[in-house]
Amino acid sequence: MKIEVKQEHIDKGIRYKCDACPVALAIKEQINPHGLIVRNNIIIKLKSTSKIMVLFIPKKAQTFIMSFDALRKVEPFVFDLAI
Repeated sequence: MKIEVKQEHIDKGIRYKCDACPVALAIKEQINPHGLIVRNNIIIKLKSTSKIMVLFIPKKAQTFIMSFDALRKVEPFVFDLAI
């Protein structure tokens, strides 16, 4: 699944908040999970079931999150998430 982190996600994102960073906002827009934590991996609890998934995000998404949290300039980007 392609995840597009848009400028609106960057603008609304909250630094150091695992469920409200731009990457988390972009993922929520695509899959509408019940719960979501984004770090070096992603922990998702699906609404439709009680299933919990642990997925790994690509290096460029990890780098983006670290840069965003460090107050560096970040740009919109797209990455693949295997669900």
